[in-house]
Amino acid sequence: MVDGGSPELASPMHQATEMLGVAAVGLDVESRRVHLDDGTDLPYDGLVIASGSRARRLGGVDSAELTLRTLDDAWVLRGRLAAQPSVVVVGAGALRMEIASAAMAVGCQVTVVADGRPMLSHLGPHLSEAFTATAVAQGLTIVDGAAARIDGPRGVILRDGSRIEAELIVTAIGDIPNTEWLATSGLADGHLEADSRGRIRPNIVAAGDVAAIPTRQGIRRIPLWSSAIEQAKLLPSHS
Repeated sequence: MVDGGSPELASPMHQATEMLGVAAVGLDVESRRVHLDDGTDLPYDGLVIASGSRARRLGGVDSAELTLRTLDDAWVLRGRLAAQPSVVVVGAGALRMEIASAAMAVGCQVTVVADGRPMLSHLGPHLSEAFTATAVAQGLTIVDGAAARIDGPRGVILRDGSRIEAELIVTAIGDIPNTEWLATSGLADGHLEADSRGRIRPNIVAAGDVAAIPTRQGIRRIPLWSSAIEQAKLLPSHS
């Protein structure tokens, strides 16, 4: 994000046919057809649902906040950090702390708004405290509180009514699975649940951020790139 490089990705090597510039807008599981937004249908024998997720926003689509979900998001954020603005990061998970670390690395004054100790659920109390203490010693400001809304281009209002101001607001408060296109399919109502092998139906599997799978903590999504790779390895060879 901060040390140069190219936004160009390597050419794909999967040998699959790519259909760019169109989106899936519906699914008919009985006729085994995916409806596309250009009015055409795509028949299938087996279907992998990997429609991912999108960043959850604290404000509306027109709010001043930046989110980090895509490669384009990363390049926009990198460009904004180059001017060394003051930064407020809303959230306290791993991604939030990575953003804060990157901003501090280029000389930004950074405040993290966290409803509880950062990364507590990821690392446990001991490591969370150690990482937090190190970050604070390096100049990070942590405000304990829950963000309620974005206030203009530079303000974040907390639930207690207090306001934090910065030149750049970045929110990392989770994600929303992209299941709207499945609304009439009978498979998902905002929640796409698969078994431990990713199976939803005999000819349909799901993987990645969109899929809720069995874990030790129950059926839940794990929106991490490493989880998507591991899920893909477990998918049946023939859906």
